[in-house]
Amino acid sequence: YEIYECPPNGQGLVALLAFSILEVARDQGLLTATSPLDPNRIEWQLRALSAGYEVRDALISEPNQAKNLAEKCLASDHILKLTKEIAAQAAARKPLYQVPYSRPLTATHRDTVYVAARDSQGLSVSLINSLFNAFGSTHVAGKTGILLHSRGMSFSCDPDHPNAYGPSKRPMHTIIPALALKNGQVDTVFGVMGAHYQPQGQVHVFTAMKDCGLSPQAAQDLPRWFANPEGFVEVEAHVPEDLVRELQNRLGPVKMTHEPLGGSQIIAIRDGVMIGGSDPRKDGLALGI
Repeated sequence: YEIYECPPNGQGLVALLAFSILEVARDQGLLTATSPLDPNRIEWQLRALSAGYEVRDALISEPNQAKNLAEKCLASDHILKLTKEIAAQAAARKPLYQVPYSRPLTATHRDTVYVAARDSQGLSVSLINSLFNAFGSTHVAGKTGILLHSRGMSFSCDPDHPNAYGPSKRPMHTIIPALALKNGQVDTVFGVMGAHYQPQGQVHVFTAMKDCGLSPQAAQDLPRWFANPEGFVEVEAHVPEDLVRELQNRLGPVKMTHEPLGGSQIIAIRDGVMIGGSDPRKDGLALGI
């Protein structure tokens, strides 16, 4: 599959890094389980995403400053290096990456909408619109109809950081609608809302479909977990207790959230037939007209 993501200053690179690491781990026999709730599978998923978040927080920034970042990070030798490091981390039961600042990183967001659409001619659209936060989002720019948003809060206040705020700069942002192609044709239109959770959610639902054989709806119905960059694993309340204990043994602190992790919509194309799925965590639906 070819997976298309928004480039920097978006965090699509986080998802692509994780997909690439998991592909190498599978090819090397480090990741063989086909059950979506297998602890080894989940650990690799969490550690791969944690590695991606580390890159994001250190390097993703204004496009002019992030030139060739994706090419460097996704180079085969770099992916092999990261895969070896993760295998060593897993063997040593090393905790996940911890973000070097204290701003809370949530995986729930009520100010974002995702839409997956495809027409009878095969035109496919993956779209996310977001305000990010209520602060500063109540004003329209003149008569343009463009609603202001608070994405500027994703800038770094460290003047030496690539993502430092400044004139005419765009901040790192989290919205990443995605498309997957197979043999040059659109195979899956998908996206996952949820701020920082979005790359984790994409990897979760897409691998559940492609590696575990689940339908779009079944993939979205699964319980969810999140390699929270604050340094712990966040799990939904309906993750099985024995799985929670195993994740604690392997990865360290696990915290339960009573809020849903993300929200998604998926259209999969199978032999010319569109199969839709809608996340029960949100108020969307799958609809054919």
